[in-house]
Amino acid sequence: SQARRVVSQGGGWTENKDLNYSGKSCTHTNKGVGQWWQVDIQDGTVNTVVVHNRQDCCTERLNGVEVVVRDGKKDHVCGKISGAKKGTKSHVVNCGNTFGKHVILRTTRDDYLTLCEVEVVGVQH
Repeated sequence: SQARRVVSQGGGWTENKDLNYSGKSCTHTNKGVGQWWQVDIQDGTVNTVVVHNRQDCCTERLNGVEVVVRDGKKDHVCGKISGAKKGTKSHVVNCGNTFGKHVILRTTRDDYLTLCEVEVVGVQH
């Protein structure tokens, strides 16, 4: 069966789904190409990654962000987020049941990586 793991930037489990920065569920990196965030999923198969976007400003920051599953030896790029704009609350990236140890989100543009919530859906082995 599929397991849903909900994580925030703090790395812990959360039920805080506030998509406004003041709600303390969002975070951001420094500005730059290659800024990243990752979660350790130990050994798992990733079906989809759902990235929830900030809604009070800066929604375009997710455009061009790559979703990657790393198996310890190589990176599998699941896809790239596009169409991030005000009113678009979440982006689903299909990873096609890719095995790995980490899920990584990284910028491909010179911008901040801003995340409010990340859901990794798959099976833990």
